Amino acid sequence: MLPSHLRYVFFEDDGTLLVIVAKDLLIEHVEVMMGTLKKHIKALVWSISDIIGIPPSICTDKIQLSDECKPSIGHQRRLNPPIVPFEILWDANGVALGAVLGQHKNKLFHPIYYASKTLNCAQKNNTVAEQELVVVVYRFEKLKAYLWALK
Repeated sequence: MLPSHLRYVFFEDDGTLLVIVAKDLLIEHVEVMMGTLKKHIKALVWSISDIIGIPPSICTDKIQLSDECKPSIGHQRRLNPPIVPFEILWDANGVALGAVLGQHKNKLFHPIYYASKTLNCAQKNNTVAEQELVVVVYRFEKLKAYLWALK
């Protein structure tokens, strides 16, 4: 079932090769688009046998089972270890701001990354609440690679 803003258009008159288009497209636009698609049909519709130099027999997997083998379903093992949540501590004291990324293990905090920055003159004139907001932005800028597992 398609969303209400889309519809099917058949590429061939025999009802094969569906194309999904916007429902509000004018008939003329659909006809122009279908003409362009038909002109480039070789780029759109192909099979593995169309690739020169690769015999289709290479691309088929065959699993040979002996007669005494019985199919069974085994439970999948969990490969990923449990994830320990990260914790971010931050502070702004009117002169500088800092952020620490770490994890609690066995009731101890283990720092992973530390970032600090001295406030400029304009930031020093901010209220404490505004300085805390600056450190929130700063911590995400500095720690985003760790938070999104990029490092």
